[in-house]
Amino acid sequence: MAKIPEKVIEAVMETASIVDVVSRYTKVEKRGERYFACCPFHKEKTPSFSVTPGRNMFYCFGCGEGGTVITFLQKIEKISFSDAVIRLAHDFNVPFRFDTEETVYDRKKEAYFDVYALTRDFFYNELRNRLKNSSIDRYLKERNLTDELIDAFKLGYAPSDRGKLRKFLNERGFSDSFLNSNIGLFSKKYEGVSFFSQRLMFPIHDISGHCIAFGGRIIEGDGPKYINTGTTDYFEKGHGFYSPPGAFREVRLTEEAVICEGYMDVIAYFRAGLKNVFAPLGTAFTENQADLLRRSGAQTVTVSFDGDEAGKKAAMKAVDILRRKQLQVKVAEFSQYKDPDEFIKNEGAEALKNLLKNSVNGLDFLIKNIIVKNGNLNSPEAKETAVSEIFPYIEAVGSEVGRDAALRLTAERLNTSEAAVIADFREYTRKRPESRQNGHPVAERKSERISKETHDREFFLFAALVAAPSLFEQVRRHIKANDLRSTKAREIYYILEEALRKNSLNSQSVLAKVNDSSVIDCIVEKTANKEFSPENLDRMVPDLIYRERIDILKHKIKEVQSKLSKSASKDRETVDELIRKKIFFEKELTKLLQGSERKTE
Repeated sequence: MAKIPEKVIEAVMETASIVDVVSRYTKVEKRGERYFACCPFHKEKTPSFSVTPGRNMFYCFGCGEGGTVITFLQKIEKISFSDAVIRLAHDFNVPFRFDTEETVYDRKKEAYFDVYALTRDFFYNELRNRLKNSSIDRYLKERNLTDELIDAFKLGYAPSDRGKLRKFLNERGFSDSFLNSNIGLFSKKYEGVSFFSQRLMFPIHDISGHCIAFGGRIIEGDGPKYINTGTTDYFEKGHGFYSPPGAFREVRLTEEAVICEGYMDVIAYFRAGLKNVFAPLGTAFTENQADLLRRSGAQTVTVSFDGDEAGKKAAMKAVDILRRKQLQVKVAEFSQYKDPDEFIKNEGAEALKNLLKNSVNGLDFLIKNIIVKNGNLNSPEAKETAVSEIFPYIEAVGSEVGRDAALRLTAERLNTSEAAVIADFREYTRKRPESRQNGHPVAERKSERISKETHDREFFLFAALVAAPSLFEQVRRHIKANDLRSTKAREIYYILEEALRKNSLNSQSVLAKVNDSSVIDCIVEKTANKEFSPENLDRMVPDLIYRERIDILKHKIKEVQSKLSKSASKDRETVDELIRKKIFFEKELTKLLQGSERKTE
């Protein structure tokens, strides 16, 4: 895809009405200068979703989601930044064109999507045209993989002829040089030889629906039972899922997701009527995958791994990761059945749905399994070992009420006094001060991270300037980019400087160039709570400039003093120059502190 010019992005930011866009997804109501609605990203009865039309921003006081009109469409539709810009440009009649010079990366990405879509169709047709009573036909019947399921998941078959796919793609215009590159379809050792052969093929799609990889289950011959496409420029196993069509949309609607172990588990759940199911592609569940579920709108995640020891161990790790991401977690335990597929065969689809509804709390699952693992808990040593493993999980609970409940449960499970467990937990947290601040766990909510960022005065000042760029000229009279110690503040300084040169010093234009999510998060929250109102900024920015100038001068004096102490034995000229600088900076600081330079306008 060609590159979208900056001017188009700026025009979209200035033209597209966020009120119109948001009202497509939830009912908005005007209150004063702003609009409010029930948040489309989480369930609520009282509207806490704020829309500020003057800055084309939104912010939810309930869940902390916020951003611009472009990021709203990105998040609600789960599409890329470019796709959101293109759609808004079309909807609001913004003249649109791509830059004439395309990037190599974008052209290759489009070719990658095209070759995988064609390969998916190739495998699918091979499966649909299978010989009756062939090995693949018998396997499909054994696993009850009907034509309806084959069509829904676009399942396929990689033929035994390892050159057939190469010939098919060559005939459709793909060069040998491209097919030999790192796209994951052909052997790196033997040119033209297909990576997959005699396997049932499971297409893997990204959140936008592009086929980007495959998983293959062996049907004939030797080799591992399952193999996946290797890492490419556009696919990495720990960053995505195998899921049914429409899975991410279903998560957004229900705010719930189920994670299971494998391809057939996903299909089993789908057969039972569930779409919001995801398998982590044969690897251990990762933080990247947890983030993807959370961004997709999941509030509750049910872990549904196999009932063997390996499955329990994997479930414990997944529960820990999900809880540290502040998600509600449950665990479906299959007891005597190995996996969901076997459960459905024996108990039926409704029983599976009931099992999910009655899943155990994630923390309860962790505590129970840690205790079982430690065996006989009659000895004080065994109990001490068990609590030392349980406490890190309790520490990650996001509220005092939740932690109290977890400590009570631990005491009950260990058959010991609650007071003793609480005392040990307090001692544990006292010895680990780096892991907690003011009683809050390491895992941060977005609002906590924003609060932390705003303690940095430089960051806060320049975030304010993005909201009110016209005040930048006050700043640049007194502060230079090289004076700033914050990398983020310096980057915004350069954006504002460029906008000033181009005579486009307005909030929408500047905001379109800011890529740092922490800056955008800060601006949308402070705009929503009126801290970044025009009146406040007119008063606040001069004061921030004044305080920043004091900090800069103090830092310069300290630097010069450090150089002086190291230059005592050097030439007199260097020392004299450093002394002159120190005297100058001290005089400037005195003027500021005495008030003669207090005014910064």
